[in-house]
Amino acid sequence: DLRGSQLRGADLTDANLFGADLRDGTLMTAAEEGGTKVVNAELSGLEMERGSLKGANLSGARLANSVLTQTDLSGAILTNAILTGADLSGAMLDGADFSGADLSGANLEGANLGSAKLTGIIVKDTNMRGVKLSNTSMEGVDLSGADLTGAEIVISVVSRSEEHTSELQ
Repeated sequence: DLRGSQLRGADLTDANLFGADLRDGTLMTAAEEGGTKVVNAELSGLEMERGSLKGANLSGARLANSVLTQTDLSGAILTNAILTGADLSGAMLDGADFSGADLSGANLEGANLGSAKLTGIIVKDTNMRGVKLSNTSMEGVDLSGADLTGAEIVISVVSRSEEHTSELQ
């Protein structure tokens, strides 16, 4: 149980924190210090409600079925991360780089994805109701089955995306 822990500036490359409870905790440093490094880490089932991963490098991290509700991931690097079934509802994801990430079955309801890079992400059967997508790059995104009901989309790049059965109202 790591609830409320302050793991600032930690290098957790290849760490295994499977099922760790970090609710109300912090895994970050100020963005100008480079953020926490959690590259290729096993974080599936992580619980980190209202936490902060601001500016963290989570490239290739496995965060399947993690609970990151209302967590600050602003400016985080999540390239090629596995976030299948993760709960990111209400998360602050502005400026985050999710390029190549798998968000299949994830819950992003009400998340702020302003200026996020979503190039080539997988969002099959993903709840994106009420997300904020302003200045967001979504090139090459397959939106099959993604629910975008109530989403706010402003000046977002969505070229070459597939919009087969997405719900956008």
